Amino acid sequence: MQIQYLEQGERRNLSNEKNSNIGKISIGIRLSSKEMDIHTVVDIAVICKSNTKGIYTIWYGNPHDESNSIFDDTDHCNGSSWNDDDLRVSIDFEKLPSDIEKMSIVTNILWGAELNQHYGMIENGYLHVYSHDKNTDIIQQNIKWLEHKERNGMIWAEIYPYKNSWKIRAIEESVTSKDLGDLVKVAGSYL
Repeated sequence: MQIQYLEQGERRNLSNEKNSNIGKISIGIRLSSKEMDIHTVVDIAVICKSNTKGIYTIWYGNPHDESNSIFDDTDHCNGSSWNDDDLRVSIDFEKLPSDIEKMSIVTNILWGAELNQHYGMIENGYLHVYSHDKNTDIIQQNIKWLEHKERNGMIWAEIYPYKNSWKIRAIEESVTSKDLGDLVKVAGSYL
């Protein structure tokens, strides 16, 4: 399968009606900067909207949901391992609860405001979706980093069910946030 590139506002199918069971995917983020240490200052989170539980977050402090269908896999990243990910979350659609309405993928620069660190300092970076079943990248989202100066929170993309399939939409919206909790409130308002 050829990799699909995702631009801001665009949508892509993660599955289709003929194959609605997409199994397990990982969403990896790779960032490079000479001005900050990505591994110590950037967090990833999945913000979930459930029609029974409301909004909740999967992040390193709460690394998986009750069903073990969404989990923070960043501990296995070092910037030089599998696809050079710095941050990674995985979603197992076979275990995913049916009450999930939408999920947002976000990252936050810790102490960004205090240390004057922001996404404009990123020289290169992308989000990619990796299919475990197909053993390959299926989607890649690149960001125009200079457009995100002075912002330390990033809403990358959202994943949502559509008819009998799952889709991903590139959001690519940066925000100013004090911390991950603040970013969750801002991004949660979009869900």
